[in-house]
Amino acid sequence: AAASQPAAAAAAPQPAAAAAPFFNPKTGVLTLSSPQELEEIRENPSRFNTAKKIVFKGDDIATIPEECFANWKNLESVEGNVSNVGIRSFYGCTELSKVDLPETNVIGEAAFGLCKKLREVQLPKVTIIEDYSFLDCSELTRIFIPNATTIGKGAFKDCNSLKTIRKIKNKCIIGEEAFSGCKNLTRINECGAKEIGKRAFFKCIKLENISDLEHVKSIGDEAFSGCIVLNSDINLNRATSIGMKAFKNCKNLVGISAPRVKKIKKLTFKGCARLELERTKFAEGCTFDPTAFNNSSLMINDKNELVPRR
Repeated sequence: AAASQPAAAAAAPQPAAAAAPFFNPKTGVLTLSSPQELEEIRENPSRFNTAKKIVFKGDDIATIPEECFANWKNLESVEGNVSNVGIRSFYGCTELSKVDLPETNVIGEAAFGLCKKLREVQLPKVTIIEDYSFLDCSELTRIFIPNATTIGKGAFKDCNSLKTIRKIKNKCIIGEEAFSGCKNLTRINECGAKEIGKRAFFKCIKLENISDLEHVKSIGDEAFSGCIVLNSDINLNRATSIGMKAFKNCKNLVGISAPRVKKIKKLTFKGCARLELERTKFAEGCTFDPTAFNNSSLMINDKNELVPRR
């Protein structure tokens, strides 16, 4: 009989991959200072996605790549120097609670979307917040974005714990549905926006006061519709356009001054039950859609004049 073949030698165990010098697995801290390190993370995310904290150091990282840290389930905080946060960079990081990026200029689309435990955002130099950047960050209570010039569509939509906005920069453009459904938002201090988009504050049911709307030139359809406790006088001295249903069912609104607006559209002030004629002013010769003040304390008479409802 043929001699039996000797058994194959057992394969020698492979040495474990050396820990990257920028990651400390014991503390969970990831300290990043170069684009090469970000590229290594993108190529081998499973080696690093247990990180609890990310610190960006130095000035060499300009942009966080698209989806670089998306769905990292242990990440709790992000801080440091980086210019641009890419699309969906931290999307779905459900344990992320704090973001402090003092040098960041741009927050990409959906960058922090569905970060359900995110509570505080400090972005003092950000100028552009793209669409859905903080969508449904349901525990977000405070945001500091004093230099934002663009707040994109749905940027803070359904951030149900957001209570106050400290400052919105002069001439900022607030996009469609930017703060829609922020049901605990009560106050906006220093709202210097130039444009307020369609449904921007739709059904912000606890919004009581907005100060400094002097720079607003246009308000989109349904922008404040359903803001049922909004009770401040609204001064829109530079506005030339107010959209349909813009203040529909703002039941506690008592006055609005818009001396440059020449046309009031369909259902714009429907259900505004406390509007006072002496505190409500539009351009001389302003025309009114017949439905503009349906079910409100004011009405349009046969001469197309605004008068108290009888």
